[in-house]
Amino acid sequence: KSMRRFYDWPNVLRTGEGHMIRNVDRRNGDSPRWARKFAIGLAITMATLAVGCGDDDEPIDPGDQTTDSFGAVSCDDFPDPCLEIEADDVEGLLTAVNTLAADSAVVLGAGRFELNSTLALPTVSGTTLIGQGIDVTILDYSGQSGPPPEGIEVTADNFRIEGMTLSDSNGDALVVRDSDGVTIRAVKATWSNLADTDNGAYGLYPVNSQNVLMENCEAYNASDAGIYIGQSENVIVRNNIAEGLPKGRQWPSSRRAPAPSFLPAAGS
Repeated sequence: KSMRRFYDWPNVLRTGEGHMIRNVDRRNGDSPRWARKFAIGLAITMATLAVGCGDDDEPIDPGDQTTDSFGAVSCDDFPDPCLEIEADDVEGLLTAVNTLAADSAVVLGAGRFELNSTLALPTVSGTTLIGQGIDVTILDYSGQSGPPPEGIEVTADNFRIEGMTLSDSNGDALVVRDSDGVTIRAVKATWSNLADTDNGAYGLYPVNSQNVLMENCEAYNASDAGIYIGQSENVIVRNNIAEGLPKGRQWPSSRRAPAPSFLPAAGS
């Protein structure tokens, strides 16, 4: 399905009631020529005033529009069951994830979710976690403390994650373990501090998995590798960016993984 647009333009020009002037015929003695001219002029004036006096006569500035939290993707794009979670509703997000059913979707709105613990998805098949886009939906883990937990942890088949930024987790940003059928698309893993050994080791880390697609993703400033494909089979990695990383990207002991494609980092 096509994604919804951010702005649904209203009709900003309204007309008042039409004003009808009877078509007179001077040959039948209805009215002289000056009367017809006066009637036509009066009709034009009244119509102009009707247009100018409408309640919504000012054009709507796009900047005055309220951006839809679910303007890029919403539950309209998925079959039931599907839940939409507004930004800042961390409790709602945790409840949705903890009660996630098979073949269901959770759609995150535009904005920031401040999390202080790992978002661990249950072991159910066919789930989707999707946001409004990189740097539009942000999962912020800067408040994490204690042992280095992951940002998101998944052990589930036919899992899809898309359209969000994972920022400043103490441990790896995204870990997908022992899963079959994994799609990681347009996900950014990043840390604010450059070259900091306290940053999480791996950005995007599918391991012991098979039939994995990772595309259009970004990874910055992990303390080890931004993208790490470990001990996995049938892996496609394409059109990703990895920057500010000691080891960039790795895929040790992964089978039937074609040479990955990476886009140049910004400014390179």
